[in-house]
Amino acid sequence: MSMTPASGLLESLDYTGGAFALFGAIENDTEFAPAFQSPEATVDPATLPAALRVDVALVRPFTGDSERAISMLLARLRDVHAERVLLCSDQLAKPDTAGFAALGFEPRKSPSGDGLVYLWDPALADQPREWNNAKNWANPENFPKYRW
Repeated sequence: MSMTPASGLLESLDYTGGAFALFGAIENDTEFAPAFQSPEATVDPATLPAALRVDVALVRPFTGDSERAISMLLARLRDVHAERVLLCSDQLAKPDTAGFAALGFEPRKSPSGDGLVYLWDPALADQPREWNNAKNWANPENFPKYRW
């Protein structure tokens, strides 16, 4: 199995430095040392160091890895250990797009252009909505003007 270079993935996230973690078949070709590195993407979330906190976690599962184990790791990274999580799904036979979406991951074009990656970034997900402000609802001054 070929290794995916970490530099291309980090560059696609506008990574400027800081702690990062690698899970699965990702080669560290950067000048920085990862805060955590595992050759497997199906690490038991309970075995991750409690103090592990990284800016970016890169995950590239192998073909035979369990979807449930991958989902459990992604949820743990998202909830506890990482500011952003990037999943490379090129080795998965049939990626669970609905399951990744349920975890809050958005599909993106791969930096190499040969497939999809799934990104979880709360800064992108929490965009201000036009309808969710005081101007558009629950304004007593609009009661005589509009009936809904």
